[in-house]
Amino acid sequence: MSHVGAPQPQAAQSVFPKSHVGFDSITTQIEKKLLKRGFQFNVICVGQTGLGKSTLINTIFASNLVKSKGRLSPTEPIRQTSEIQAVTHVVEENGVRLRLNIVDTPGYGDLVNNDRCWDPIVKYIKDQHSAYLRKELTAQRERYVFQHLHIASRMALTLI
Repeated sequence: MSHVGAPQPQAAQSVFPKSHVGFDSITTQIEKKLLKRGFQFNVICVGQTGLGKSTLINTIFASNLVKSKGRLSPTEPIRQTSEIQAVTHVVEENGVRLRLNIVDTPGYGDLVNNDRCWDPIVKYIKDQHSAYLRKELTAQRERYVFQHLHIASRMALTLI
């Protein structure tokens, strides 16, 4: 419903500058800046002990980034991660740097009673998010290294 006397918006018209302004190269400038600075990627892989979480991460990034806690021999008991641990690697490919934060989680779903077994992992994710939000709300934002998680994957599926 229009009001009497209210100005009506006019259709935008294309304007062609008389000389080169330079905004056509903004995307190239942003790309160069991002490539120079590098990227950050945060990964958390969650699943039962021995399911292949470490193997999956190592395979995706074609590197030995996470030491497998699996058995070294068939008679050896499976080694387990006892607490949530974060490890950071800088992976470089063709001059592009990727700061990769990998969160190693203890296997969950390993016990007879698995009620609330995911609570420590959920708490960790919420704590990381809260820390990120606190840093964002400060007047002078420092670059907070461990930001929100980009991948949360439950490995309850058969590995490909």
